[in-house]
Amino acid sequence: MYLLCATGTVVYLLGVISFYRLLWLYEKGAIFSGANGSGNEKLGSYLAGYGILAIAANVIYLGGIIFPWVLLEGIASPWIVVGGAIYNCCLDHGRGPENSGGTGTDRLTTRNSTEYVYEKFSNQAKIIKASAALRTLTFALFVFCLLEWPVYC
Repeated sequence: MYLLCATGTVVYLLGVISFYRLLWLYEKGAIFSGANGSGNEKLGSYLAGYGILAIAANVIYLGGIIFPWVLLEGIASPWIVVGGAIYNCCLDHGRGPENSGGTGTDRLTTRNSTEYVYEKFSNQAKIIKASAALRTLTFALFVFCLLEWPVYC
């Protein structure tokens, strides 16, 4: 049980770090980049892995598999459902954009660098503000959880 708890904590921390990195990419404006797709894929796999670890911990805690409940928990687990959806949406991140005459496929991105970063557009300031606020909130919640973690052990 302690091994599952430690593994779950590591997967949870990896998910927080991955989410934090994604917000940093969004703040830079790198929305259509390979790093963004890779980060979303990692985040989805960490979320689904955390859900699978939670089911495994419940099976061990109950002392065996109670078939309908374990199946229902696997189907209805928000960790697994959302993680699987994020992972499946990002499976196509390795494909490069088409050559559209020197600009990106949507005419908003430049093709000169390895990262496809937005040029100036109307919602850029809103995305940067929201991303910065979410990064600050994520870091604050992470620090709060670290301070509260010894209470639950």
